[in-house]
Amino acid sequence: RLKSTTLSFGIPSFTLEKLKIQNARIFISGQNLLTWSKIKNYDPEVIHNQGYNYPQQKVVSVGINLTL
Repeated sequence: RLKSTTLSFGIPSFTLEKLKIQNARIFISGQNLLTWSKIKNYDPEVIHNQGYNYPQQKVVSVGINLTL
């Protein structure tokens, strides 16, 4: 299971100086992205009910952090 991951990219300093920004980072983050199982909608972390429940929701966030 790939529970959560984050990828980020820091903007180079020479670009930030032109924009008069101290720091900037662009990121993409995800939760519940992959579950390796031959059984559809199976959650291996659930003990009761043999793991068959409402499927986990996938969440993807994209954003930018700025320091002015």
